Amino acid sequence: MRADSPPKPPHDVIQIVFAAECGYLPHAAAMLHSLLAANPGERFAFHLLQGPDLALDESHKLEHWLAAQGVALNRVELDPARLQHFRSSQFFHHSIWYRILLPELLPHLSKVLYLDADLLITDRLRPLWETGIDEHLFAAVINPLYPGMPNWPEQILGVPIRRYLNSGVLLLNLDRMRHQGCVTALLDYSRNCPEGYGGTEQDALAALYHQHCLYLHPRWNVQTTFYDLRLKDLPVDRHAVRAARRNPAIVHFSGPPKPSDYRCRHPWREAYLRHRQQTPWPLAHAEGRTLARGLLRRLPLRWALRLLAVKKALGRRRSVTP
Repeated sequence: MRADSPPKPPHDVIQIVFAAECGYLPHAAAMLHSLLAANPGERFAFHLLQGPDLALDESHKLEHWLAAQGVALNRVELDPARLQHFRSSQFFHHSIWYRILLPELLPHLSKVLYLDADLLITDRLRPLWETGIDEHLFAAVINPLYPGMPNWPEQILGVPIRRYLNSGVLLLNLDRMRHQGCVTALLDYSRNCPEGYGGTEQDALAALYHQHCLYLHPRWNVQTTFYDLRLKDLPVDRHAVRAARRNPAIVHFSGPPKPSDYRCRHPWREAYLRHRQQTPWPLAHAEGRTLARGLLRRLPLRWALRLLAVKKALGRRRSVTP
């Protein structure tokens, strides 16, 4: 170890990493409040991946709020030059790629738990943290697709649908990732992958390393699809799905709308709002309440999804029309 390297932290401290650009800091605060409420007495270290699009005054507000609760925040600032090749689109901000740099950004850590901002923690995280991943690069939960969506995991990435992972909750073996040169490989993928499907960090992790992933019980990342879809439409054992629905450890508000949005009908929305009210970003009323969205909210899920698909298709057609 170099003389100026930070000391290795105690093994019992759970190392939590998150990012929160593009308006996601209020969601992250609600996630952190739920985490602390569900894990009383636990030892955590929080690391915020801060890129150029996150205002310093906002991250300082989060830092001061956590400090008032006796929790320190390590703000890890990213060099904009390191981000120049990262993909972004109208659906995904380039901050989704920050997590793949963690082996470089936190060189003194051997393992971290990465959490997306749009989560709700409902149980203790110690069992997840102590999951054995010595022989794996990371651990994650399968990512189901909605019926009617293109099957890009198999058709473009070459990944079996039952091994397409969700990157919103990742237990990362940083030591093994460094040894295998994962950062370079993932960056090369982001530079060279074709436009369209296959261009997110989740796709990169699945395409390159799905055979090196430990697949977790779905209760550690209960995505919105696990509530929306029928058991037969989910590529996961139905008994595991029932158990995850009854007793989730991490709820993931994956995809739009988020629980702050008026359209959201997620069963854990009210719990999110209760935690959000305890942060520096409380909600006075639901966001985006319009007549059109009110009508959309009342539609059955399959019709709402079809309307959204039509809207996206029309948007793509307008973008290519001369």
